[in-house]
Amino acid sequence: MSDNVEPAVASWYRTTARDRSRILGRDPSILERIEASLSRDEYPDLAVRQDLDLLGRKSVGRIDTPGASGPIRRLARSAYRSLFGFSPHLDRSPVSGEPTRVLHAIWDLRIGGAPQLVIDLVRTAPVGSEQLVICGNNPVNYASGVRHQVLPVDPSRIRRAVERFDPEVVHVCHFHGLPHWLAWYEHVFQAVLAIDRPLVQSHCVIGDPWMGTDRQHLVFCSEWSRSCSRVEGIDDSVIFPGSPSRPFLADRRPVSGAPRVGMVYRLDGDKIDFTAIDAVISVLRKVPDATMDIVGDGPLRPLMQAKVAAADLSDRVRWRGFLQFSELPAFYREIDVAMAPVIADTFGSGSVHATFSGTPVVGYEVAAIPGILRRKEALARPGDPEHLASRVADLIGDDRLHADVHATQLEHAMSNFQLEKMGTDYHRLFAEFRKSA
Repeated sequence: MSDNVEPAVASWYRTTARDRSRILGRDPSILERIEASLSRDEYPDLAVRQDLDLLGRKSVGRIDTPGASGPIRRLARSAYRSLFGFSPHLDRSPVSGEPTRVLHAIWDLRIGGAPQLVIDLVRTAPVGSEQLVICGNNPVNYASGVRHQVLPVDPSRIRRAVERFDPEVVHVCHFHGLPHWLAWYEHVFQAVLAIDRPLVQSHCVIGDPWMGTDRQHLVFCSEWSRSCSRVEGIDDSVIFPGSPSRPFLADRRPVSGAPRVGMVYRLDGDKIDFTAIDAVISVLRKVPDATMDIVGDGPLRPLMQAKVAAADLSDRVRWRGFLQFSELPAFYREIDVAMAPVIADTFGSGSVHATFSGTPVVGYEVAAIPGILRRKEALARPGDPEHLASRVADLIGDDRLHADVHATQLEHAMSNFQLEKMGTDYHRLFAEFRKSA
């Protein structure tokens, strides 16, 4: 475990303990034990974490869950998705290795790092492998491009689907969210235990993994994530999320006379918060000839737009909304610096995409971001928009520094964050774990 508890992790423990205790109507002792640890800037000990995990499993029966949609609605959604849905990157190059029969489970099969990881693993599986994804939700505007089955929060439906596929290994990409997500995942885990199959759990977000069995292997997506969330007695490893380099690769370009700064995130308040717009405004004030492009959408967007308008800077900010994955390489090549005002993230694939595209990245020195950005000149004090803007302005104003920072980031990304390496490492783990479990 790391020495200090970052704010996002502390918030997860407090919120999770409060929500799970409320569902069961239990006494607040677990929250008090968590607060005692956090007040000392220490992680809760393993016994408290296991009690919190058990509390989550016990709360499942008290969670109201949405019902399944009818066949006509499912057919209509599928047709709309195939015609108009956004598509992820769809790599078609299988990695070498032993074929395996893997069932992948993820609640929300939509745009984001965890769903992309699952999609990439399915599409890069060694020749002869059989892969199926089960999910609880596949939004109508997202075409995943993989064989999948949408299952409601229904233990019998989930159990039958798991038994019918009869996997050799089950890979659960587990991440926290709404209460009915918790219930869906719990039913998946119980179905896996019932058929006694080895479990690989990818832990992709802030918080603790599911701890219901020692017969599993935890995969963390960064050393920082492992330091926060590893579980004593459960085998684990770090496999970095991989990104396809070929669509992005481009030489670094000298800083342009009219510099452009870019930011690519969901504007949901999870990985970045409202203060990101303060960094945007500060960059534009520090670099009077710069413009800003913001890719992404979400509930924060109208609030951010209002603040930009109040600062009389609307004509220098372009709101691009969501872009198709295929549009991202061109976008990253159009900008001079990418900005990552992350408040909490276990990885940061957008920073890797920018780096591959010849564009250096500046972000906060928080969570897994330092392990990607590598240089102190590219890292700002967490929660300090003015310092972040200064780091961006420094790169824009010094082309040699711009080149040096990018060279460091690119060398590290090419060695550690390519899709082929991730696929090879995961599928080797599936094959080895199948034999040893």
